[in-house]
Order: sequence, then C-alpha cells, then structure tokens
Amino acid sequence: MKSTLLLILTLLAFNAKSQNLILNSNLSNTYVNWDNNGQMPEIGGIYPTSSSSAYWFENIYGGPSTTNLVGQLLGDACMSQNICILQGTTYTVSFKASRRTSFDCVPVPDATIVLRVLGATTSVMYSQEFRTFSNTIWGWTTISYNFTIPPGALDNTVKFSMCGNPDVIGCGVVVDDVTVVPAPAFAVNGPAVVAQNAGADFTVGNVPVTGVTYNWSFPGGVTSTSTAANPTNIQWASQGPVVVTCTLGNGTCNVATITKSISVNSPLAVNLVSFNALLKNNTVDLNWITSDEINNDYFEVYRSKDGITWDVIGKVNAHTGNTGGAYTLIDANPALGINNYYKLKQVDKNGLYKFSNVVRVNSKGDKNSDVFVYPSIVSNTLNYVVENSKATKMGVFVSDITGKRLFKAMEYFGTGTTQKSINVSTFATGVYLLTVFDENGIIRKSVPFKKN
Repeated sequence: MKSTLLLILTLLAFNAKSQNLILNSNLSNTYVNWDNNGQMPEIGGIYPTSSSSAYWFENIYGGPSTTNLVGQLLGDACMSQNICILQGTTYTVSFKASRRTSFDCVPVPDATIVLRVLGATTSVMYSQEFRTFSNTIWGWTTISYNFTIPPGALDNTVKFSMCGNPDVIGCGVVVDDVTVVPAPAFAVNGPAVVAQNAGADFTVGNVPVTGVTYNWSFPGGVTSTSTAANPTNIQWASQGPVVVTCTLGNGTCNVATITKSISVNSPLAVNLVSFNALLKNNTVDLNWITSDEINNDYFEVYRSKDGITWDVIGKVNAHTGNTGGAYTLIDANPALGINNYYKLKQVDKNGLYKFSNVVRVNSKGDKNSDVFVYPSIVSNTLNYVVENSKATKMGVFVSDITGKRLFKAMEYFGTGTTQKSINVSTFATGVYLLTVFDENGIIRKSVPFKKN
C-alpha cells in the first residue's frame, strides 16, 4: 500500500487554495490513502481487521454526530501517509481531536498521542510532538503546530504519522480533519488582468530559492508552457478568461499544483505613432510620438549591440492626460562603430506592458542622416528636408498609422541639405508617417505629420 500511496501523492494536483498534502483528510472514505502500519487503528470509520467492515462514527466514541467518520488512536495503533515536500519550507499540521468518552471507555487520567515526521528515505526524525487530552466530556480541540525540513536534507518525501501511546490502556484519542499545508501557502504572483498582446510576468511566492522545479501552463498563450522560475513577457492573442497553472516539484515528486485566474482584456490603450533613433556627434537622439494614451505610466528605453541581449538605458514618465505627445531621450554612450538597436517598453499603471518595434542606428558617421518635415500640419503639399553626410540614393514612402503605404519613390540626396516635396492633396484627413530608408533597407527616420 505504501508504494501505491506514494504514487497517488506524487501524481495528484493539490487544491490551489488549501494546498493540503494529506489525502482523505476528513476520513470520509474509510481508511483509503492512510497506512495502518500493520496495526489496528479504527481509521475513517472502518476497523481494518473486521470482516464486517463496520463504520465507526463520532457517536461511537462519545460525540453527538452519527454521520461524521473519525479515527481512534489507542495503544500502539498508528495511521500515516507519505507526503512530497520542498526542503526549506515550513509546514503547518492541523487536526481536531477529543479524548474518547463513550460508556465502554476504561477511565484513565488522560490519553496521549505522538505525531512524527520521518524521512521516507533516511528515517531521520524531523519532528516529534506529544499531545495529551484529559477531557471527561466530549469536545473537539483543534491542534496546530509547525515543522520544517531543512535545506540540504536527503529526503524529498517524508512519512507523517499519528500514533497512540502503547503505555496507556484505556480511552483513546479520536481525530479528524487532518491537514498538512505549507505556511505561508504557495501562490502564483502576477496580474489579475492582462491586456491582449501585452506582456505579463509571473512568479511563485513563498517557495525556497533553490531545489524547486517549475512546470507552467498558459492555456491559449503565445508561449503556452515554461519551466522557468519567473516566466516573463507572456502574451495572449485572444481575449477571455484564462487559468494559469504551475506545478511545483523537488526533482523527485510533484509537491503541489497552484493556479491563478486572470482575464485577458482589450489591448493597451497607447497608440505609438512613431519611434526614431538618430546619431548626432557620437550620441543617439531617441524620439517617439503617441497619438493617445489611457492609463499610461512610463516608458523604458532598451539598447542592444546584437538585438538579443538588452539593457535599460533610461526611463521617461508619461505625460499627464490622455491625448499623447512627443518624447525624447538621449543615449550618451552608444557603442561606436557598430549597430545599436533600440526598443521601447510601454508600461501601464497596473503593471501591464508591451514592447515597440526595434529601430537600428549605425554609429559610423558616414551613414548619418536626418529628416525634417514642415509644416507638421499640411493641406496639399508636404515639404521635407534630408540632411545627409554624403550623396546617396534613398527610398521615401508615406504610410498611414495602419502601415498602409500611400506613396513610394527612390530619390537622390546630395551631401548636406536637400529639400523635396510630395503632393498629399488626395490623402484623407489623419496622421501619416514619412519614412526615409537607405539603399540597404535600413530606416533612417520616420517623421509623423497631420493632413487636414
């Protein structure tokens, strides 16, 4: 029975709220999941050696209930379970108990039980508690105490046992509702509300720093599973309710499965119109424009030398109000002679976030250029100026905020300042982007303008 019990314990997912490691804690299904150690406790209302399988209810031992199944610990009788644990975690044992007071009980001054936690592999005694009950009138008493398996112990599974006192003959102790739970309980930490296509980070609280394995499930997520301790930037492309699940293990068995219900709502209400990076005298000017902002908190600016590893180089707080605006940050220390990549992280006041597209700047001066438009609000003709460090042919296109291109041309720009114009009289009223890119397809700058 021990091997079967251990298999059940290691495979079952525990309740996310109580996280009780004891199965059949209220003894409601005879003595299933409890091991009687070859002795004779009356567990869960059934006497193991009885062929009649008589049920033992609370009233048999002096209590009032004729339906509540209980267990009696008398003499050398024991009941035990193997449980999977995390080393370095504190657990709380709780149960209710009463000295038996029924008429056929031999009157003795008191009745004592012993509670032990032994290593399932090493038999090391991690905890031993004695509890004595002297009541002569039936009444439940709730017992609670803690034990901890120290970090570095050789046991990932322990045997929890409740035994009678073999030195006492007489009234036994009746027990029920036995629980062993982590204290404090394990918990999935993360947002309760996630915006569609926005990133969310998750962690597990109240677990040891080491010795824990993680198996995350994000149903419907762009990333659906993870074994990281702290998975980041988890996104959902569809809206609706989601239950995030994490199964915690210790490398030998699964300790608990915990969950968090979240709601995936409409996308973050910040519209990024443009994001540009321009090299100027060994510094990089980063400029971006938003057309509207709701609940926006701040932007973080990231830089990378390879587009893979990113560092935060600055933080810019959001403007007040919801209408959006222009933002600027100067990178005073770009990597020289190579590409520098930049992206924005827009963070809402509730902690949700999303990343912008990536822009690239080459710090070699011979590839430097700048683009200006005037006026920024036009009716028929858009005038723009390109300042270039050397004569070259570059592409120019105009797109709306959905990305649809309405104008495209290849133009020649000489060294220094070149002015050109585009007829936009047929464009509908709205916000547009003028984008200039070099012969290698690298975007030099995108500049927004408004058409009346």
